[in-house]
Formats: sequence, C-alpha cells, structure tokens
Amino acid sequence: MTHITLFPDQSDLVTATQKAMPHHKSPLIQSATGSGKTRIALHMMHRIVLKGNRCGFVVPRRELLRQTIESALAFDLPFGVLAAGHKPNPFAPIQLMTAGTLARRLDTAPKLSVVFIDEAHFGGAELSRIIRHYQSQGAWVIGLSATPMKTNGQGMGEWYDTMIEG
Repeated sequence: MTHITLFPDQSDLVTATQKAMPHHKSPLIQSATGSGKTRIALHMMHRIVLKGNRCGFVVPRRELLRQTIESALAFDLPFGVLAAGHKPNPFAPIQLMTAGTLARRLDTAPKLSVVFIDEAHFGGAELSRIIRHYQSQGAWVIGLSATPMKTNGQGMGEWYDTMIEG
C-alpha cells in the first residue's frame, strides 16, 4: 500500500473527523466539490486497514465506482468490489460498493468497522436501509458531501450526528 499524501486542509478534515469519532458514530464531512473527499476517505481507509479493521466505500453511481477503483489501484489498496458486473472478493479489507447492489444484498453484506458514504446527499429509502444496517452493527458511518442537504431539500440529521466542515 502506498502512503496517501494529503494537502493541509485535507489533513485538517481527517484530524477533525478523528477527534469527533469517539463522540459521534455518524459524522458528515462537508467539503466543496473537487476538494478531495474521496482521497481523504482512501487515506482514512488505508489507516483503518493498517489497524486490522475492514471498511467500505459506497457510491451512488457506477461512474463514481470506476473513478474510486482507479484511485484505489493507484494507491495499491487491497479492495474488493460489490457491484453488478464485478466478481466480489469478500476477503478484501476494503470494499468498494454501489448503493443499489449493496441495498439488495444487505443480508450477505460484508461486516465492516467503518463505512464511507460518498455523495451522501443522494439516496432515499435505499441509502437509509444501508446506513441503518451498518449503524445497527455498531459501525461508524461517515458521510461525504459538498451539499449537506438531501436532493429532496431535507437535512441529513436523521443519518448523521455531527458535521465536519471543510
């Protein structure tokens, strides 16, 4: 695995998130489009794996999955993919998943310590089932969004218990 170097503002978000995690199981990281939220998550996932834990990254669209796979490959991260058209590797410590496939397979979903929800403002009942599933198992659920409001105009307080602003 390659060390993932962050810019100072990205490192500040990681530090703020880590400081919040002992008190909040579901923080939302809010930062502008293009600020490197996926890179921040990959950096955190790398550290989670080094501690012997498993984690996941959930995306709403296949294009975002493709981009995340490319980034994970560039950093030599050990991952499996849970999405239509991909052969799963349930033993990989990092799982990259599309929300649709994961929502349909929650009964066999991987057990994870931390789950990152990319584009956290997308999704309704399907995403809510995913978040509730992992919260009920005691996992941290970390949202990533430039827009801390659902596409229907509602806030995300039902899913996240604090917001880390970038």
